[in-house]
Amino acid sequence: MKLDLFAALLAPTSILSGWITISVAIYASPWFDLFSGAISDMGRLGLPTAYLLNDGLMITSLLMMAYSVFLLRFMRLSLGHFSAGFFLASFYLFLISEFPEGTTPHPTLPYQFFAYTLFSMLLFGISLFREGYLYNGAISVFCFIAGISGSLLVRWPSVATLELYNVVLITIGVMNLFHQNLCAIRSVCLSSDQRQAWRERAR
Repeated sequence: MKLDLFAALLAPTSILSGWITISVAIYASPWFDLFSGAISDMGRLGLPTAYLLNDGLMITSLLMMAYSVFLLRFMRLSLGHFSAGFFLASFYLFLISEFPEGTTPHPTLPYQFFAYTLFSMLLFGISLFREGYLYNGAISVFCFIAGISGSLLVRWPSVATLELYNVVLITIGVMNLFHQNLCAIRSVCLSSDQRQAWRERAR
């Protein structure tokens, strides 16, 4: 149980790592304009402070990869194995750190990261619905719908604001999964009657 709890804590840790990375990069880049650029601008090849963003994203991606592997333990249905999609999204975040703005592979990588992450939220949501976690499933599906509709239908003032919008949704989605993980961990330690009562409360 302690190992499971430690692994589940990778969720808030990866989210915190991501937000710290973005915040530190913005602080170290006074020239950066949130309303006219992209977050990747701060990691552009050749900038003296580019390592702050790129190294931070690399650490965040590794934490996300580790968490995606852990998710398989708590998604009992076959659909839960689509957490591989979350692993793939994490891998694209890793590629963003290794191929920053100014390199040939970079332009499509952020779009692939967000697309795979949001699609994983949909698959997690369906899986959670089928496993009886209705509340958690609804939040995951909401994050997917809000991410896709917000990205396609809203005219954002910059790429950076669109990216931050989706980062907020990813934060909500991952913390929602963390809540489900805690429910699953607790249910393992309960009797069958207690487990059913706990699951009813988690819906």
